[in-house]
Amino acid sequence: MTFHDTNHSPESVEDTPAKAVRPAGKTSGEMIDHLYQELRKRNLIEYGSSIPMELIREIVDLQEPNIHGLAPKEIRKAFQDDALALLTLRDRIFEKFLMDRGMAIKQRGETWAIPKAEEMHAIWKGYANKATKAIRRAKHLMRNAPSSTASDSVFAQQQAARISRQVVSLQETAVKLF
Repeated sequence: MTFHDTNHSPESVEDTPAKAVRPAGKTSGEMIDHLYQELRKRNLIEYGSSIPMELIREIVDLQEPNIHGLAPKEIRKAFQDDALALLTLRDRIFEKFLMDRGMAIKQRGETWAIPKAEEMHAIWKGYANKATKAIRRAKHLMRNAPSSTASDSVFAQQQAARISRQVVSLQETAVKLF
């Protein structure tokens, strides 16, 4: 995660503008747990919820990059680090909490949004289609890759069989869901 621990005063935080700052003593896991719990308390972990980026920054105490006096490359790096920190938070919230509840989270401008229940069908279908395409590409590549030894050939055959089973399983699951 792009957060950096600091025990410095607010003045020294401004001296390190290219870093997303989190409160001292909090691990990234604790911050993610804290963010999720705060969003739940505010009833924002519901289908159709919109969560303003300002609120997320406030909850995790993530400062906007201070770009005063920075060179253009440093400004770009500061904003990239900031965007990566927010993206990491969003992805961890999704993986750790929302996926098990059948929810997704998307960024729409300066807002995180949990799609409505009726929008989830398209999201699930998109994930299934991407997975199917990736498995087909892997199978095609393995089938056509040169084999340097007999053990490589056996391994490739085993992998191709495993991938075929995964494709069938994914297709069966998709039929059940859709």
